[in-house]
Amino acid sequence: MLKIINLSKNFGENKVLDNINFEVPEGTIFGLLGPNGAGKTTLLRIINRIYLANEGRILWKDIKISDEFIAKNTAYLPEERGLYPKMTVIDNIKYFAQIRGLKNDKNLDKKIREFMEDLSISDKNNVQLQKLSKGMQQKIQIIASLLHNPDLIMLDEPFSGLDPINSQKLKFILKDLAKKGKTVVFSSHRMEQVEELCQEIALINKGKVVLNGKVDQIKEKYKESVYYIKTKQNIDNIDINIKILEKLDNSIKFKLLENQDLNQTLRYFFDEYQILEFREIFPSIEEIFVKVVNKK
Repeated sequence: MLKIINLSKNFGENKVLDNINFEVPEGTIFGLLGPNGAGKTTLLRIINRIYLANEGRILWKDIKISDEFIAKNTAYLPEERGLYPKMTVIDNIKYFAQIRGLKNDKNLDKKIREFMEDLSISDKNNVQLQKLSKGMQQKIQIIASLLHNPDLIMLDEPFSGLDPINSQKLKFILKDLAKKGKTVVFSSHRMEQVEELCQEIALINKGKVVLNGKVDQIKEKYKESVYYIKTKQNIDNIDINIKILEKLDNSIKFKLLENQDLNQTLRYFFDEYQILEFREIFPSIEEIFVKVVNKK
């Protein structure tokens, strides 16, 4: 488990992170969210000891994270490219593998080949990096970051520059890593990907954690008594006091009014119509994100 405890960071008089606390369970995909300038990238850099915090601790399995641990057991994919544009793809990958201690790994070529096949770039070995698209370069950086089989993987906007097909491939890789017990922390502005991948999230705004927990529990907390009903017949002349949010011929999305009884509302629809579908509608992570940030 990764633990962030009472973490604060100042740049001069500017307090970028203010008493940050949260935990990331081992073997999960964790979303680090927040508007631009919230402090997400600074936090990832502190975890990776690129920056040092002014206050607080970072623990992995209750042991303070060290430079040695970072070198052997973590991966960090920054939003900015950290590759060498005039070197070939394969030389870039092998250089970073050497930095991570894989120089004498007998299976290194096999590992590289498998990664490149998974990301459909097997034909790019001897191409200079600067001749590749932004998305292609992102895939090379992903390979370079994961080759040493790290336990803690931190990705800053990993889907940047990837088309839908390659975004799907990266999602598959991240899910597979979590199944193998790896811990993945990633920041993203793309809420639909956070919703699809993450079991837990932390939302940072103005340097503070303003929302933290399991995705399903957060959705439960912010639900607003919104429901969807689909019927066999057309829905006409609704003789019940509800707030209609959306209505088609044979379906309706509505919100219960304050102190209104759901069972009574359902009895009305069951008496009047043949019900094909009924479900409660929970807010999306994007809707919750906007609501919480605008409130602060």
